[in-house]
Amino acid sequence: MEHYRSLVGQHLISVAGLWPTRRDYTGLRSSWAKDLLAGVTVGVVALPLALGFGVASGVGAAAGLVTAIVAGVVAAVFGGSHLQVSGPTGAMTVVLLPVIAKHGVATVPLLAILAGLLVIAMALTAVGRAVEFIPVSVVEGFTIGIGVIIGLQQLPLILGTERGEAESTLVSSWLTLGATDWTRAWQPLVVAAGVIALHLVGHRFFRHLPLSLIAIVVATGAIARTAVNVRSGARTRLASVSHAVVLLLVMLLLAPLVSRIPMAALGGVLLVTAGRMINLRLVRTLTHVTRADRNTFWLTLGATVLLDLVAAVLLGIGMAALMSLRHMASYSVVARQNLPTNTREGDVDFSPGHEHLRPRVAIFRVDGALFYGDARRFVDEVTAVDEGTQAVILRCHRMRILDASGADAIKAVARQLRARDIVFVVQGMTESQQRTCRLMRAFDEDCHVRELSQAVTRVERDLASRV
Repeated sequence: MEHYRSLVGQHLISVAGLWPTRRDYTGLRSSWAKDLLAGVTVGVVALPLALGFGVASGVGAAAGLVTAIVAGVVAAVFGGSHLQVSGPTGAMTVVLLPVIAKHGVATVPLLAILAGLLVIAMALTAVGRAVEFIPVSVVEGFTIGIGVIIGLQQLPLILGTERGEAESTLVSSWLTLGATDWTRAWQPLVVAAGVIALHLVGHRFFRHLPLSLIAIVVATGAIARTAVNVRSGARTRLASVSHAVVLLLVMLLLAPLVSRIPMAALGGVLLVTAGRMINLRLVRTLTHVTRADRNTFWLTLGATVLLDLVAAVLLGIGMAALMSLRHMASYSVVARQNLPTNTREGDVDFSPGHEHLRPRVAIFRVDGALFYGDARRFVDEVTAVDEGTQAVILRCHRMRILDASGADAIKAVARQLRARDIVFVVQGMTESQQRTCRLMRAFDEDCHVRELSQAVTRVERDLASRV
């Protein structure tokens, strides 16, 4: 908690760091030519993606182009990385399409403003660091699910058919297929197939060429943009700014030509983009690496396609948390021990004259965690001692985690043993664990001792007093 408070404080103090400084353009005199060339290259790559994502989101190609320009400039000037290039992405397409279908295009500006404010708030309070706790199986299931949805969203474009009216992309795609006039659909299908074929061939032999733009001309991603920016030799934020300028010039000078781009060609470009998001090798890996990763991955992927993105992430994180708790519970052990045993204070055993207590004293050692995931099992194991037992020692020196449920389980054990007139002694808790037990009133404070030898002496004394 203290670490988190410190992290938040650092972010709140460093608000001034959001503004551009001279250091962002260090080395510009020697790298400006490379930066400009990189910016033009990224602009060429980003153009078809911006147009395609604009169309796929339901607001139109022009909106995608404007978004790429504005987001490109803002990210270039205020972004956390001086090589970052931003713009419309596939995830936003998937988010916006059902919102627009339900509430209309007029809601998009308000959504953009609210989303921006949330992002700024998360940046200032370090909440964004929470993504570090999201498992890779959730991230990849979400990403591949988005790829599937983007691919399905292109059916109206590559079939030349009106989009089916439904909130679910899967249902909408089915309705689109049902309404398709297959006597006409072959024409846009040929265009889309040509774009895909050009990408496949070009990716194999001409990787350095802007294949998306070439494909659109022959007919007339954010991470992808940044990767292209780096590979093109960018050194300062000038490259990111110049990419936005290229797109602005295209919008101002070539708008009539851009408006004549076949929708099927843009659909083909986005199908290629969607295909690249579906990493089959990674699917095989996550399916076989562990059962927890497999279950989490497929649940997230299925929920992304069948439900919505928010539900997918929540279900994925919930599944990951459940599997993690199950895993942690499996490593939490309540082990039965016998004396003598070796401890940090040496060998511990009953003192001479108390050998008769050996079969009457049960010793349990808690390893790992005692928490809500295994509290019931703990109670059942400890209270299952036979009728001849007169004392129970609970060793907690190897217990690393104790929550309120765990303390309540100890309370239940103490109560049941007391009802059977069995002496109960707890040994080796840390200060914080003792505090948790005090707050939960798990046992009387004098029931806890630091060392095992003290616990044995306490049992010998209490049982001797009963004779």
